[in-house]
Amino acid sequence: MLVRPLLDATKAELREFARKNKVPSREDVTNARLDLPRNRVRNELLPLLQKRYQPVLTKTILRLMSIVGAEADFVNEAARRWLETGRADLLVSRDARHRVPTDFNYGQLPVAVQRRVLQLQLAGLGILADFELVERLRCSPDVFVSVSPDFSISRDGAGKLSLRAQPLVGFKVNELKVNLAGRAGEVDFSGVRFRWDFKGAKKIGRLTRQAGRECFDADKVGRQITLRHWQAGDRFQPIGLQSAVKLQDLFTNQKIRRAQRHNLIVAEAADGRIFWVQQLRMAEPFKLTPETKRRLVWRWRCHSR
Repeated sequence: MLVRPLLDATKAELREFARKNKVPSREDVTNARLDLPRNRVRNELLPLLQKRYQPVLTKTILRLMSIVGAEADFVNEAARRWLETGRADLLVSRDARHRVPTDFNYGQLPVAVQRRVLQLQLAGLGILADFELVERLRCSPDVFVSVSPDFSISRDGAGKLSLRAQPLVGFKVNELKVNLAGRAGEVDFSGVRFRWDFKGAKKIGRLTRQAGRECFDADKVGRQITLRHWQAGDRFQPIGLQSAVKLQDLFTNQKIRRAQRHNLIVAEAADGRIFWVQQLRMAEPFKLTPETKRRLVWRWRCHSR
């Protein structure tokens, strides 16, 4: 059981209480780091919203938390009861005098209850129930989804999950050295086709974002690059961050499952730093600036596995 007795107290109220009652306290130094999205929301976005749009934002958020929490409790109880009995009479009425025993097939359950049914089963199996996994299972019965190098999981028509062992495939740490010679070129690596060309930096203007395309400072990337798969310990500095962080942490924030990470491709510049990561944005040190002389237009498209 998780107990949070101070959840409805503001930071200012807690500080004032500690000051008045001489309660020793300290603040985690990472709370001030603005390279973390949650801190930017807390330290920049919320104060702006409160100042310019909603003066009582704190109370509004607490009220919303209370509403969502109560509804989540109801959905959780309905899902638990359905798993235990196959009945969803809780959905009809909490009052036993008006409760009508009702059998519900999994597909007849409200979507929120369907999701919670899967989440409870996944938790019981010790599997992280991220949204993508839950939705794939909910929308596609009898289709096995890989959840680790050793196991895959599927949902049957009745809403019940089953695990299946899958052959352990040894991961090959392969890589490909690529010379960005000439004005343009292309190469295939691990089921992805990469194409590139160079353009001048005059009148760059504001580039529109396109799927499967990024533009880098060509001179910072260099002529010799390396395509390879992610490895534990890799560090990357996404655009907007002040320093490099572990790719593993970024994958966690982006809800990229462990079973997928070793299949993702990274591109190393000539100096060994990673300038591009599949499913993530470009790297800060290689972005276009007013000093950029040449652009590397980098495109990619998955064509097979």
